[in-house]
Amino acid sequence: MLSVPRHAFERDDVPGREPVLSRGVVWALEDLQESPMAVRIAMSDSLLLAQERAAADPPAEWLETWETWVTAMQSGSAMFAAATTPEASTACLIHHEVRSVLATGPHGWRRCRPTG
Repeated sequence: MLSVPRHAFERDDVPGREPVLSRGVVWALEDLQESPMAVRIAMSDSLLLAQERAAADPPAEWLETWETWVTAMQSGSAMFAAATTPEASTACLIHHEVRSVLATGPHGWRRCRPTG
């Protein structure tokens, strides 16, 4: 295995093997059907949590690390789907559950435009 040295990293404030989702991500996922902004919050919070996990678990050996990255990826995919769907909402798999995500249309923080 190849190992690339890096600068020292203080890990005292980094979450270890804690529950996969933070309170902010849980709140955002629970609020997907109520708030169009929830999908953006879920994406940004889950991505931040995944980055924190990667600092504590660089080889990504913990299931919790993989779960946070998958949740971030699924939230990003849901954000894109919400911006491009012609319907009022879209169904997206996020953290082991199919969730209804409100349509948002394109916005400044979502740089996508439907074609056609």
